[in-house]
Amino acid sequence: SDSILSNIGNLAYHHDKWMVSSLTSSGVDASRSNGALVLTDRNGVSSGDAKMVTPVYTVETEGTKLQFKVTALSNLNGDQDSAGWALYKSTNGSSWSQVQTGSISSTGTITTGALAANAMYRIGFMVHEGHTSGPSAAVSFDDFLAIVPGASV
Repeated sequence: SDSILSNIGNLAYHHDKWMVSSLTSSGVDASRSNGALVLTDRNGVSSGDAKMVTPVYTVETEGTKLQFKVTALSNLNGDQDSAGWALYKSTNGSSWSQVQTGSISSTGTITTGALAANAMYRIGFMVHEGHTSGPSAAVSFDDFLAIVPGASV
């Protein structure tokens, strides 16, 4: 399947930071609202999707899983709008590959598959607005965490 990110090579940079697209001149495509992180495609049907990528998660324990919540969907209507996520893996921090993908069509909790030890992971997100008029598609995310086998909570 197609990668959420058009240039996976960008994952080699800014390991400790969120990376966010900027489709219009009015700023980046992600913002905080009521404690959640909201990703919005504000350029209508113009080419390009709103995208963001988490900082790097370094996994030390085999079987660790990453989890996040989709807390709201706004104006994600019909077959022309879409949202999705992808998990990327690296063992050296510079070369990355996509290892899992999923679509986002409802609120709820999303958990990755079990991760390998001694590897780095980032999650990428995409929101696509496909309508010529009307409000922009947006997805809200919250509660990012790592589930480590055997760890007490």
